[in-house]
Order: sequence, then C-alpha cells, then structure tokens
Amino acid sequence: MSYNGDRQEDCQKEYIREQTDETQCDICFKLIANNEFLKHLEDCAEMNKVSGMKKKAIFYRFMSSEYSINQQFSALREKMALLENMTSDFESVFKQEGETIVGKTMAHFGSYLYLEKQLGLEEIEKRYEESDKLEEEKSKFFDERSAENLEEYRLKKKSVKEELQNQLERMMEYVMEKKDEIN
Repeated sequence: MSYNGDRQEDCQKEYIREQTDETQCDICFKLIANNEFLKHLEDCAEMNKVSGMKKKAIFYRFMSSEYSINQQFSALREKMALLENMTSDFESVFKQEGETIVGKTMAHFGSYLYLEKQLGLEEIEKRYEESDKLEEEKSKFFDERSAENLEEYRLKKKSVKEELQNQLERMMEYVMEKKDEIN
C-alpha cells in the first residue's frame, strides 16, 4: 500500500476510535459517545431544566475538544481531496481553512472559560447571599455590640469576595494571553 493509502487507513481508524470515545456530561455525569454528545446535551439540559450559561459552557467545552477539532480537520481533508485537482493554490486554501478551524476552536474555548468564570462568580455570590441571610437571622438575637461585630465581619467578607473576583479576572487574562501567544 502507498503512503497515502496507509495514511487514509490510519485516518479511518482514528475516526472510528473517536466516534466511540466518550465525553462525560456535566449535567447528568454519564459518559456519552462523542458522536451523540450534542444531541444528548440538548435532551439532558431540557430534562434537567438546565439552560443559559451552564448549557452554553458545556457546549463550548465540547466544541473546543480534541474530538471536535479532529472532526473539522477530517472534513477539511475530504474537502481538500476534492479540491486537489481543481486549484493550483492548494496550500493557500488549506492554510486558510486550517487557520479558520483553529480560530473558531480558540473562540469556543475562550467562550467556555468566560462562562465558567461567570458561573463561578454566580456561585460565590449565591453562597455569600445565603450566608448573609443566616447572619441576619443570627443578629436578631445579639445586642448592639454584636451588631457592630457583624457589620465588621461583613466588610471583611466583602473584601475577600472582591479579592476572589480579582483573582478570577487575572486568571482569565493569563489564559487569554496564552491563547494569543498560540495564535
């Protein structure tokens, strides 16, 4: 068999392996075959009443996965095989299409990171709101001095929350810088 024949056979084996590989659903935590994941995500999100940022974050994570990238490059290989005899600028077309795939993948990954950061911030805010409610109930039982201590505690807690948000923003900036270095 020729090099191209061997390479094509390797690609076919890789394609079959990737189809049967599995990705864990972040909603139900089941392992789902890659080629069925997006359909599962829609059904699982609807069944578990998950929408908005959480569903989008899972979608973008999957769309920036190795499986999704390989699927796009596999489609590009097929397209290039058809174009090989039709264009003299084969390399330029391949490079442009490849850069588009990489750019789209990086955009999906950036969106995933941004949504994960937002979800994390929402979780932090939710926990602080819940703890604030508990603290307010407790404060009903304390005297005036205890109320002053409670206000001091809340101020400290607020500064810790702001520091956590700053750390998340710095982490996101670092990831985006690394993304820019890759491009």
